[in-house]
Amino acid sequence: MWVGGLARQTAQRRIISQNNQPVGLYGTLFSVTTILAFATYRPAFSVDVAEIDAAAGRPPKSGHRIAAAHDQDTVCLGVEAARRVLSGLDGDPSIARLIFATSRPPLHDKTNATVIHAALDLPASVFAFDLLGGQRAAAAAIDIAVSAPGGTLVVLAEITIGLPGSDDEVNCSDGAAAFLLGDDSTDSAVIANVLGTSGLSVELLERWRQSTSLTASTWEERFSEHAYQGLATRVLCDLLSASNSLKTGRLHVTGTSRRTVAAAVRELSASTTDHGLSGVGSAGTAQPGFVLSNLLATAGPGEEHIMLVLADGAHALHLRTTGHVPAQRPSPEPTPLPYVKYLQWRGLLGRDESRRPEPPRVSAPAAWRASTFKHALNGGHCRRCDHVQLTSSSTCTHCATHGELEPYCFRDRRAVIRSVIVDRLAAADSPPLTSAVIDFDGGGRLECEIADSGTNPPNIGDIVEMTFRRMSAVGGIPNYFWKARQITGEEV
Repeated sequence: MWVGGLARQTAQRRIISQNNQPVGLYGTLFSVTTILAFATYRPAFSVDVAEIDAAAGRPPKSGHRIAAAHDQDTVCLGVEAARRVLSGLDGDPSIARLIFATSRPPLHDKTNATVIHAALDLPASVFAFDLLGGQRAAAAAIDIAVSAPGGTLVVLAEITIGLPGSDDEVNCSDGAAAFLLGDDSTDSAVIANVLGTSGLSVELLERWRQSTSLTASTWEERFSEHAYQGLATRVLCDLLSASNSLKTGRLHVTGTSRRTVAAAVRELSASTTDHGLSGVGSAGTAQPGFVLSNLLATAGPGEEHIMLVLADGAHALHLRTTGHVPAQRPSPEPTPLPYVKYLQWRGLLGRDESRRPEPPRVSAPAAWRASTFKHALNGGHCRRCDHVQLTSSSTCTHCATHGELEPYCFRDRRAVIRSVIVDRLAAADSPPLTSAVIDFDGGGRLECEIADSGTNPPNIGDIVEMTFRRMSAVGGIPNYFWKARQITGEEV
């Protein structure tokens, strides 16, 4: 427990302050900031670590690495995590801003958060912006959210790519986490109250990646362990001194380097550390989100917790849980992914190209005009004949009435497969290309691709749900739309 040793250090430490703010550290106390919802998303595929070790000529180890699909980037992962947050709320949430943090954005010189904003069909008044970087960006996103007025939707996503056989390939993972933070004036049930934050910024060449490189580089971990000595204690002493909290609680440590995290745990005599996703690898920028989600899901009422992020400095988040935990959607068992196919998906191994022409580049004007259909999967409901249709047209396809369609959302509705097409010649990142005609609950029909079919080919009558994916990336421009994903028995 961090009270026993650290509280005594806090009592003995003399904090030099100006206007009640510690010199050299940033941080603020919050009395009304709350966590209202959280969710995580893990992609559907996993690579056996033993298969990676065999290819690298090493003795095989147990475990697996969660891997995003070939048609998923960090935006797609972020959309799925954010959808889970919003689906668990009663009524329309009050959101003032959307923050998207990742170290691997699909596009530069363009805001990627606006794609998530469009896919969630949020009001135009919601301020959407990116924070780019590693775990430090995740800590910054949460820190902004707890200090800003109004509701903030924080989305953390990461796809980590390591050289074949490298430590990153074996010990890292892909995933996303999302949180809705607000103040206690909202009507939503509170999961946790944020008591304060504290942190230090330190320039360390610990982990970096050039914009033209697929994989990251790291310095020797012994340097990181030495550079971080004392930082964690200094940040936590400041945090506890400012909040005057000496209650029993738990400390959760995560960071860029496993060795640095282990050293901080020894330094603080912490009772727990959360580095890695329960044996499936660290999720980079999304890792603090998984750590925070795990502690919120398991904490009891009135407990105090501190999450410490060690990345380019140190950042601590202090909160008190209420014991209220909304039901979380279970993650299905991942589908085994052959190592060779994983390397092809990540662009580390070439493959035979399709003999068919590649699809045309996405048209910016067409995408803008049809954004509510393309990104949010909104169709129309005819007020005159009660017909439901999934098109971008403003004319009813049943009674031919123009201008009588009201928006109708399909992205959260399930559907039934009516026919299946398997094309083994079409241009596809992971052939064969499987598509289907599906009928939605409540009406509406769509022909779309099937995602994550893996070793389980779709059949007529299967239940599917919609998932946001990258259809293609011609000319370096991602073309996003919705695909159907089969629902497993544990999700029905």
